Amino acid sequence: LAGNVKGYEEAIVERLVQEKGDADVVVLAQASMAGAATDAERRIGLPVLTSPRLGVTAAIAAWRRAKG
Repeated sequence: LAGNVKGYEEAIVERLVQEKGDADVVVLAQASMAGAATDAERRIGLPVLTSPRLGVTAAIAAWRRAKG
Protein backbone atom coordinates (compact mmCIF):
# COMPACT_ATOMS: atom_id res chain seq x y z
CA LEU A 1 0.00 0.00 0.00
CA ALA A 2 3.02 2.29 -0.09
CA GLY A 3 1.99 5.56 -1.69
CA ASN A 4 -1.65 4.48 -2.00
CA VAL A 5 -3.36 6.61 0.64
CA LYS A 6 -6.89 5.70 -0.45
CA GLY A 7 -6.08 1.99 -0.36
CA TYR A 8 -4.44 2.40 3.05
CA GLU A 9 -7.51 4.14 4.46
CA GLU A 10 -9.85 1.55 2.91
CA ALA A 11 -7.78 -1.25 4.48
CA ILE A 12 -8.11 0.42 7.89
CA VAL A 13 -11.88 0.72 7.53
CA GLU A 14 -12.24 -2.89 6.36
CA ARG A 15 -10.23 -4.12 9.34
CA LEU A 16 -12.37 -2.08 11.72
CA VAL A 17 -15.51 -3.57 10.19
CA GLN A 18 -14.09 -7.06 10.79
CA GLU A 19 -12.86 -6.38 14.33
CA LYS A 20 -15.64 -4.13 15.68
CA GLY A 21 -16.92 -6.66 18.20
CA ASP A 22 -18.77 -5.02 21.08
CA ALA A 23 -16.70 -1.82 21.14
CA ASP A 24 -18.30 1.50 22.08
CA VAL A 25 -15.69 3.71 20.42
CA VAL A 26 -12.62 3.38 18.19
CA VAL A 27 -9.41 5.37 18.65
CA LEU A 28 -7.05 5.72 15.71
CA ALA A 29 -3.85 6.60 17.52
CA GLN A 30 -1.66 7.09 14.45
CA ALA A 31 -1.96 10.45 12.68
CA SER A 32 -1.66 8.66 9.35
CA MET A 33 -4.94 6.85 10.08
CA ALA A 34 -7.00 10.01 10.60
CA GLY A 35 -8.18 10.11 7.00
CA ALA A 36 -10.11 6.87 7.54
CA ALA A 37 -12.16 8.22 10.46
CA THR A 38 -15.20 9.59 8.61
CA ASP A 39 -15.71 6.50 6.46
CA ALA A 40 -15.08 4.25 9.47
CA GLU A 41 -17.74 6.05 11.52
CA ARG A 42 -20.22 5.64 8.69
CA ARG A 43 -19.42 1.96 8.13
CA ILE A 44 -19.22 0.73 11.72
CA GLY A 45 -21.72 3.07 13.36
CA LEU A 46 -19.38 4.02 16.21
CA PRO A 47 -17.59 7.23 17.15
CA VAL A 48 -14.03 7.23 15.81
CA LEU A 49 -11.53 9.43 17.62
CA THR A 50 -8.19 10.38 16.09
CA SER A 51 -4.99 11.47 17.77
CA PRO A 52 -4.58 14.64 15.65
CA ARG A 53 -8.09 15.85 16.53
CA LEU A 54 -7.64 15.01 20.21
CA GLY A 55 -4.19 16.62 20.27
CA VAL A 56 -5.38 19.87 18.72
CA THR A 57 -8.36 20.00 21.06
CA ALA A 58 -6.07 19.50 24.07
CA ALA A 59 -3.60 22.12 22.80
CA ILE A 60 -6.34 24.70 22.34
CA ALA A 61 -7.70 23.99 25.81
CA ALA A 62 -4.22 24.35 27.34
CA TRP A 63 -3.64 27.61 25.46
CA ARG A 64 -6.96 29.02 26.68
CA ARG A 65 -6.17 28.04 30.28
CA ALA A 66 -2.72 29.62 30.06
CA LYS A 67 -4.12 32.78 28.48
CA GLY A 68 -6.55 33.17 31.36
